[in-house]
Amino acid sequence: MITDDELFNLPEDKELAFLEIEQILLNNFNEEKKKKWSLINEASARLEYMSSVMAAVEGLELDILREWEISSAGFASHNFEKFLSNVKHHKLKIRIKSQPRNRRYSVSLDGATKTKIHHYIHLIKTILEESELSEEKKESLYKKINDFINEVDKNRTGFQAGMALLVSMTSAIGEAVEKLEPARKWVDSIAALLGKAKEAEEALRPGLPTSEQLKRLAPPEENLASPQKENGQADDLAEIPF
Repeated sequence: MITDDELFNLPEDKELAFLEIEQILLNNFNEEKKKKWSLINEASARLEYMSSVMAAVEGLELDILREWEISSAGFASHNFEKFLSNVKHHKLKIRIKSQPRNRRYSVSLDGATKTKIHHYIHLIKTILEESELSEEKKESLYKKINDFINEVDKNRTGFQAGMALLVSMTSAIGEAVEKLEPARKWVDSIAALLGKAKEAEEALRPGLPTSEQLKRLAPPEENLASPQKENGQADDLAEIPF
C-alpha cells in the first residue's frame, strides 16, 4: 500500500508520479517476496501489485496499459511476468521523454559540494534533536532530510526534495522555536550551494549565437561571388575546392 505522505510528495507531472508510485509498489512486492509465503500468498501479492498499478494508471488518467483490463480474463497472476514487462516498457519511455525536464529541475554536484551539504545536514540534525519540536514534526523533518540526502548522493540532485526540506525547515524555524534558529544559516548555505552549482552548470551549456555574433560570422558580401578576370572568365583560384 502507498501511504498518504507518499502520495502527497508525488511530482505534479502525472507520468513522473506514475514512475514513483510503481516503484513504491514494486518495492513493497519485493519486500513481501523475502518472506516465507505459500503459492496462494504469492498469487495474491502479484494481483495486488497489478491491480494497484492499474489503479494508478486510471487515477492519473494515463493512456498506457489499456490492454490490461482488471475485469478481463487475461488479468491473472500467471500473466505477471508479461504485465511486468509491459510496465517496464512504458517506464522506460517515460524516463526517456522526461530527461530534458529532469535536467532542468536538477543539478550535478561535485564531491566537494556534496561533502559540504552532508556537513550542513549533520549540523541541522544535531540542532533538530535538541529542539522542542514535537516528535511528530521531528519525524516529518527527518524523513525530508533523508529524502534530500538520497537525492544529493545521486548523479543528479533533484530540486524537489531540496525544496521540500528547505520550506519545512524555514516553516519550523518560523514557529519561534528558539533552538532551531541557528539552523537558519545552514539552510541558507545549502540553498546557496545548490544555486551556485546550477548557475555554473548553465554557464557551461552552449547557447544560441546572438545576432551580433551571427553578423561577425557572416562573410562579406563581396566575397560571395566568384572573382572575375578582366576578360570575364573566372579566376583559376575560384575553381579550387576548400
